Amino acid sequence: MPAETLPGPVGVVSAPWRLPGFHWHVYRRDAVGPAWPTPEERAARLATMPDKPRATPHQVAGWLAYGAAGHGGRAYVWVPEYRTWRCLGDLDSEFNRVLVELMLQAAHGDSVYVVACSWLGRADFFAEAVTAVECAAHGHASPDVVAHARRRS
Repeated sequence: MPAETLPGPVGVVSAPWRLPGFHWHVYRRDAVGPAWPTPEERAARLATMPDKPRATPHQVAGWLAYGAAGHGGRAYVWVPEYRTWRCLGDLDSEFNRVLVELMLQAAHGDSVYVVACSWLGRADFFAEAVTAVECAAHGHASPDVVAHARRRS
């Protein structure tokens, strides 16, 4: 059915993104050393208290994109399949594209790593995908992700 024949406002309609017990812990750091994510770095990050946990890809993308934009410059995203960084674009002129790209990557349920590079230097942003079981293993668990997120507000 063509969009012009559909009743009501035109737009994308989808169900809310939900995966019980699944969420992301987010972290920011000023860059030190090489920017090559490793399992050891992930474990070290997860052993620390994250910023407020994020429950949806939209929340993850927003936190990463706005955090990187606050640093300025260009944004790069880690592509684990190729073990390399890919430039997403300039954080001023291409912000919306960067935001959408990050949301698409988070929608896969993966961890998302972003580097912002500007004349200020480099800032690293991490959104670590975790399950309720992994979260319990490092002591930040709550039976309810929403309650978990509120605890860090």
